[in-house]
Amino acid sequence: MIGNNFSSMGTDYLYAHEGELTIGNNCSINTNVQIGAAPGRIIIGDNVMIAPNVVIRASNHGINKGSPMRFQSHSYGEIIIDDDVWIGSNAVITAGVVLAKGTVVGAGAVVTKSTEPFSIVGGVPARKIG
Repeated sequence: MIGNNFSSMGTDYLYAHEGELTIGNNCSINTNVQIGAAPGRIIIGDNVMIAPNVVIRASNHGINKGSPMRFQSHSYGEIIIDDDVWIGSNAVITAGVVLAKGTVVGAGAVVTKSTEPFSIVGGVPARKIG
């Protein structure tokens, strides 16, 4: 489900397959963004801005020794992005994360843990920087 006044700046990849993908009102995503819920769950609130080349994935690929990578199992989770969040270019948001209201994610950050409201996070892995 996609809310009112959604804008996409170019080619983007949005999919849920057997999962759930919800995008709120007044959201804007730039080019080459991948939002993949399959088959997990991604909920994006209102007034969210997503810069180019961002990856938001609600699944993880297994790495069990003794089995070819191509045949590894996947695990699925949930990502919640609250209202008024800005995600900078080339950031990656992983399963199990809640981006609290007003969060700013710095360019190139890899977010593996939930954020506090109105915080700025950056780095690999992302940590609070403001």
